[in-house]
Amino acid sequence: MAQEGTSEKSSDASATEVGQIIFGAKNLEYQIEEFVSSGGQTVNILLSGKTGVGKSYLTNALIGENVAAEGYDIDPQTDDVTAYEVVKNGVTITVFDTPGLADATGNDEEYLRKIKERVTHFDLFLFCTEMTSKRFRTDDLETIKKLTEALGEKLWEHALVVLTFANEVPLSPTKKTDDVPEATAFNDRVLAFKKAINKHLVAIGVPDITAANVPFTPAGELDDPRLPDREDWLTAFWISAFKRINKNAKAAFLMVTVDRISFSSTLSDGNEEKSK
Repeated sequence: MAQEGTSEKSSDASATEVGQIIFGAKNLEYQIEEFVSSGGQTVNILLSGKTGVGKSYLTNALIGENVAAEGYDIDPQTDDVTAYEVVKNGVTITVFDTPGLADATGNDEEYLRKIKERVTHFDLFLFCTEMTSKRFRTDDLETIKKLTEALGEKLWEHALVVLTFANEVPLSPTKKTDDVPEATAFNDRVLAFKKAINKHLVAIGVPDITAANVPFTPAGELDDPRLPDREDWLTAFWISAFKRINKNAKAAFLMVTVDRISFSSTLSDGNEEKSK
């Protein structure tokens, strides 16, 4: 369990930030006006990561419907670019689930061709990798490199890295960490992934500022959304996605996914600590 008070503070901060995004000064009115006037009533999300990393689960969690088949690790479900499309609140949201690259099939060039052919525009790029891994995997590094070469460095301007299976991360104390709070150890693991990926992005030619601005968010189970450093990972994920998505799609994203988040019904005028 997280240190007493840690998850409550994170939960309050997330609730406050969601409230500010939705109900902040003129923000709700502005987003609705943008939604009505811009005609931008579609949201396209590009989803990437190796087979079995939990992309289908994340798709269903984000949309709120079981549109993607889960649990097909032995016979991979994603051997093509699969478009999951749902219409909610007048918005069409399409999640493009892409084949896992660097998976020893030798089909990477064909997969990349399909991605460029099928996904001509996207508003948000979600790159998924397992948080349970002790170190960042070579196949993930290769996937990042090949995607960047194929789609360009601008791919990362609206990117969010999702660390899946975060609820399964082993945080058993060791001689070096027995005095370290669980939330701190958990955050250190997130930072280790961020450091490794940012270093790799810069090495393959992504500008330093672009790489540094890529946020990381852990994802766990929907049945119990608590993680060592937060009370509700889905709400924190939504906040990060809203911040990173193309500004022209923010209003539509808000309209189609707002029911996927939870926040306190009694938000203060801004006294709470903001989520970082």
